[in-house]
Amino acid sequence: MEPKPKVHIAGARRKGLQSHITFFDADQDGTIWPTDTYKGFREIGFGVFFASLAMVFIHLGFSWFTGVTLLPDPFFRIQIAGIQNALHGSDTGAFTQTGDLDQARFDYVFALYSAPPHTHMTFKEGVRMVHRNRNMWDFFGWFASACDWAATYLLLWPADGRVAKQDVHDILDGSLFPKLAQNNKNRNKIKKANTNEHLSKVGNKNANANANTDTHSNKAETELETKNNMMTVNQYFKKVETETETETETAESAQPRKIGKLGRRARKASSKE
Repeated sequence: MEPKPKVHIAGARRKGLQSHITFFDADQDGTIWPTDTYKGFREIGFGVFFASLAMVFIHLGFSWFTGVTLLPDPFFRIQIAGIQNALHGSDTGAFTQTGDLDQARFDYVFALYSAPPHTHMTFKEGVRMVHRNRNMWDFFGWFASACDWAATYLLLWPADGRVAKQDVHDILDGSLFPKLAQNNKNRNKIKKANTNEHLSKVGNKNANANANTDTHSNKAETELETKNNMMTVNQYFKKVETETETETETAESAQPRKIGKLGRRARKASSKE
């Protein structure tokens, strides 16, 4: 038997609701683990918190319905072959009970709740759509539909506040997820490259600053050493000058005493005469 090809392309061999979640089956074995869902949400651009929240909600809410036995899966895995059994109420009806995407129903609902020319939908229009499609006492369905629309809007996050009809369609058939993952991967590469470039510039700047600091430090040390040497020389000359002045003063003070002594001798000799 030939090995099953590892094709990570949503909708490559499945259709409808199965195609919608195929992207999250990275190894194409028909089983989606909670970690697969988390990784998939991270790949298409969601943060850690939202990806973790989606993983818990999706697998706790839908795992048992997709299983092949009455016993719940202890690992909360989702079986793609039984995903049509996990359809919740209070939705738009874009997916049939067999899990096929009803294009006519999708076009009708989008045109019903969006403004002409019905090519885009605002967040407020989407909220109105979720509100109008509620079924009585279907609290889980209300919550699930609200989460579906919120996740769709957050994922697309249109600059003008309006999500494109084609983008919503591509989310339903799963074809948009690989594109978003690739775009997110490219953005991360560019961001990483810019970060590395910035760090390199900062490193070079710090190296230059350190070099300048060393130069200034060496210059300051040289100036200080020169100043100390000059102070030593000045102190030496000052000492010599002080000693010279002392010797001069001593000599000058001794000379009058000598002159006075000679004068007394002369006066004494004249008196004898």
